[in-house]
This record gives sequence, C-alpha cells and structure tokens, in this order.
Amino acid sequence: MTATTTLDHYLRDHPLCAAVIAQLPTPPDGTDNDLCRALAEKRDTPLHWATLIRWVDLSLDPQVTGYSLGMARFPKRPDARPYQTMAELKLWARQYWREAEESMRGLGAPLDEVPRLNAQGLNMPWYFLWLGATANAASSGVGLWTGMLLWHQFSVAMVRACDERPDSPPALRYVFARFEDYPTELMNSCLDLGEAGLAAGESADDAVTAAAVGMSSLNLFLSECVK
Repeated sequence: MTATTTLDHYLRDHPLCAAVIAQLPTPPDGTDNDLCRALAEKRDTPLHWATLIRWVDLSLDPQVTGYSLGMARFPKRPDARPYQTMAELKLWARQYWREAEESMRGLGAPLDEVPRLNAQGLNMPWYFLWLGATANAASSGVGLWTGMLLWHQFSVAMVRACDERPDSPPALRYVFARFEDYPTELMNSCLDLGEAGLAAGESADDAVTAAAVGMSSLNLFLSECVK
C-alpha cells in the first residue's frame, strides 16, 4: 500500500484534493484485490493471467469512450488534458495487450476458457464511462487521479510478478512498466482539474464518492479475474 506520507507528497500542492482523499475510509490501494493476493501467495494460474489480459483488452473501448466524452465536456485546455492523455495511453496500450495475448496463446495459456466479462468485471470500464459522461471538474479530477494511482500501484505489483515468472509475456511486462513510475505530469493535470472545481464550489462530498467508487471499481474488476 502507498504510505500516507507518500500520498501527502503527491497531494502537497493541491490541498483541496488532499482534503477529499483524506475523507476516504481507507487510503487508495491498487493491491487490495484478490488477484494481487493470489500473486503474493503464488496461487495465480495461467487462466488468471489470460483473464486479466482479455478483460483489460475488452474494457478499453468503453474506457476510451468515457475519456472522449470527458474531452467533449471540458473542451478547453488544460481542463481536457487528463481525459485526452488517458485516451491516448489506453489506445497506445491496446497493441501490447494483444501481443501479450498472442504470446500467452503460443505458450498454451487457456484463453478459450476465459469467462465472459460479467457485471462485476464491468465495474472498472463502466466507472470511467460514467465519469467522463457525467462528472464535474472536481469529481473528474479526483476520480481520474484515484483510478490512475491504483493502476500505478497495481502495475508495480505486476512488474514484480512478471520478473518472478520467466514465462510471462514480455509485452505484458512492457505495458505495466509504463505505469511503474508515478506519472507526475498526468497526475498533476488530474489534480489541477479537481482543485479548480473544488475551488469553484463544486461538491467535495461528490468528489469523495467519485474517488471511493473508483477504488472499489478497479479492485472489484481485478478480484473478479481470479473467480
């Protein structure tokens, strides 16, 4: 889990956003899910990895749609920058998810056994679709920051897992390594948007809700990969 002091460091120039994050029942943690627990305990299977890869790939279209809606609703830069950067990153990552899937297929991974993306698994892509379609600046900024923080934390765990498993697809490690370091510029643009909205009087309670839903959505998605 990211230490509180580290969160304070990330949020030090955005006090209104920091006050929102401080109201969450637990600190944001992208490893608080069943997939990360299975990885830590060496209980993961090829089907878990195959499910993660296939489901993330399937989630990209609704995510990008949500980011595109956010760009349309916040057309002026720098307000649109977080949504635009998120869309570009997800479109960039698509080829590597598909390369990872093909690599795993070549290694005999049970891709034909991957379950359909169910309602629990849809939590994460639907969250970003909802955020882009409806959230104001405060909720958008805080929600996007929280979601990306959890993905950064999860990526750190996945890079470690890939390094411990010599047969893991190189393309998969490459995608997670892209988010292994805290993406300062992107994250600050999210916080800038959230801070501006909060300073303009937008609801802090709604921003707390957006952050909390983002946390639960990503961790539910990852947990469902090992069901």
